[in-house]
Amino acid sequence: MYSGITLPDVHGNDSETLTFKSAVAHMTTNTAKSTATLAICDRRSGSDPIGAVNENNQTKISDYCTSLRTITNGTRLLWAQGWPPKEYILLVIRPEQAGTTRVDKVRYTYTRSWKHFHQQGSESGTVDITIHPSR
Repeated sequence: MYSGITLPDVHGNDSETLTFKSAVAHMTTNTAKSTATLAICDRRSGSDPIGAVNENNQTKISDYCTSLRTITNGTRLLWAQGWPPKEYILLVIRPEQAGTTRVDKVRYTYTRSWKHFHQQGSESGTVDITIHPSR
């Protein structure tokens, strides 16, 4: 299951690169033994950003993203002005068995580009995503 988590527009007429230090999805329930990670979607030209996608025979993540990069220390995101974004953050939930998984927040830390003197930041976002896989 994939759920889009977007960033606001960059202020001004330019873009910059964010370099992540960490990214964590917090689960309050996980009887489905899921993994929950944050990843960068490189948006496929002509596609809209993902709200939520549950892959099946008709829908694949590759319909929306040319690549999916798990956020780890050093992962970069092009933070650019305008809509739709070329790159954006996705919450990726992969259940291992039947049960319930609920994610209530995401948190990531990052460093901004030299244009902003390598400022460091941390963002937390409240989400409310619950899945009930029937595997």
